[in-house]
Order: sequence, then C-alpha cells, then structure tokens
Amino acid sequence: MKTSSFLFHLSYFPRTLQVCAGVLLLALVLLSGASVILSMCGRPFAGGWELSGLMGALLASFALAETQRNRGHVELDIITRRFSPRAQRIAGMVNVLLGAVVMAVVSLQLIRFALVKMRVGELSENLRLPMAWFMFAVAAGFIMLALVYVADAVRACLTSSETKLHFPVDGDKTQKEKK
Repeated sequence: MKTSSFLFHLSYFPRTLQVCAGVLLLALVLLSGASVILSMCGRPFAGGWELSGLMGALLASFALAETQRNRGHVELDIITRRFSPRAQRIAGMVNVLLGAVVMAVVSLQLIRFALVKMRVGELSENLRLPMAWFMFAVAAGFIMLALVYVADAVRACLTSSETKLHFPVDGDKTQKEKK
C-alpha cells in the first residue's frame, strides 16, 4: 500500500511540468510574434527558428505526463472493447507497462546522447546554447510519463476487479463510477 501511495502522489508532479509547458507555449507565441514583426522591419531574429524548435521539444515532453494522467490522449479500443472486463484490465495494464518501458528506454538513450554532447561540448548552431541541457529536460519529461504509466498500472492492480477501468486509471473518477 505504501508503494501505491508513493506512486499516486508522485503522479501529481506532472502538473508542475504542465505549468512549465504553458509558460513555454506563451514564450513561443511571443517569440513567433516578435520574429514576424522584426522580419517585417527588416531585422530578422537569427535564432528564432532554433529557439522555437528547442521550446517546442520541451513543451511537448513536459505536457505528456499530465495529459496522460488526465486521459487526454486518444485511446483506440476497437478490439479490446469486445474482451471481457478482466481481459480489458490485463490488456490495459500490459499497455501502460509497455509504455513505461518504452519511455524509460527513450529517456536513457536521450541521457546517454546528452552526456556525449556534454563531453564533446556541442553547442547549438546559431545561439551557441549547450544542447545537452535541453536533452536532459526532455528526458525528464519522458521519465515523468513513465512514472505516470507505472502509477496507472499499480492503481489498476489495487482497484477492485468489479470496477470498470479506463486507462489511465484515475482514482477519483473510478470512485465516482462505483457510486
């Protein structure tokens, strides 16, 4: 029970990343607007495309975990809806656990690649920003998504078998469905 409580509370950390993603989105809009205005004035911003790409990558990786926690991703259940509730539960748990493994592998590869870039001292093309730190931040977003997947699987194991689950498992929503 302590493990599920830890994972349940850990799964609320993505809100912080989502707020960061919102700030990045606002900065991206302002940057794009400023870049257009500067281009119209004949003074284009040289690093605009580079910053837009880096902020877009950070924005996407930071928003993934909270979107998963809030059931914001599309779920295709054309095949699994014909399964029994127990088989649906097992298929959902396998799905989120495989997702956690994939996100963990992607994160580890990003971290390995970032360490190589850091050792070599590689910088971005125009603004000369250290690329490794952006890669570490993107990896953190994927690690958080993997933890949310694990939390969903643990909660699915601990939820009564009569309760119909939708993945990701949200403890508050499944309690409301019981009533």
